This record gives sequence, C-alpha cells and structure tokens, in this order.
Amino acid sequence: MRHFKKLTSMDRLDSQGIPPLIDCGQYVLCSSVSPLIRRKHFTKANICQTLEFPTFRGEDLKLSDDELYEKYEFNYDDSVEEYMSFLRLITLSRDRDDFEKRVLKDYKKQADLALKYVKIIYGLDFPRY
Repeated sequence: MRHFKKLTSMDRLDSQGIPPLIDCGQYVLCSSVSPLIRRKHFTKANICQTLEFPTFRGEDLKLSDDELYEKYEFNYDDSVEEYMSFLRLITLSRDRDDFEKRVLKDYKKQADLALKYVKIIYGLDFPRY
C-alpha cells in the first residue's frame, strides 16, 4: 500500500519516463505493457495489459481485516472482486477492439486517463500500437 501513490503518480512520467499505473478501484492497478515488449512479442490484435493486486509488507502484514479497512479503506474481498472483474473483461473480449469497447463501457474514467497518458507520451498523432 505504501507504494500505491508512487505507482499512480504523474511523477513517474518525469522520474522514470513511464506513465503511472491506473487505479481501477480497491487498489487494483492496470496499465498497458511497455511499447517495447508489445512490439517485440505481440501483434496489434493482442490484448496486452498489466494488472497489479495490492500486497502488504512489514507492519501491515500484522493488521486484521478491520484494521486494514480502518487504515487504508481496503477490503480484501472487494479488491479480489475488482481484480476478477477486470480479468473477466479481458478474457471475454474477442479481440483488442472488443476489449477497448468493453473498457470504455465498464471503466470509462480509467480509459480516458489511459488515453490522456498516451497523448502525453506520443502526442496527438500517437501510433495505434
């Protein structure tokens, strides 16, 4: 949890040259795989997503579910459900175009943010993969 803000901060773009991960809710994060990996190992038709699930370290490992909720507003079951929801969206998609339609429908705010990051990195005439 302590890295959540670093992973979702626009500072990542300045400090590491990579866009922030996008919060899907309940501390589940998503992003596209790097353009380098995409071009080298996948075709334009492939759906290439990275999903991050929250983990706990140090003192947080000792916290009960109630204490985790009190400290972070984190609910494990809700987080698993959010992760599974996004994973279902990927697996039900027939192809990348279908995936994009589903994301725009179910995760509009996150899709708009992803598009904003792409435009920042590539400009208005960004390549479609």
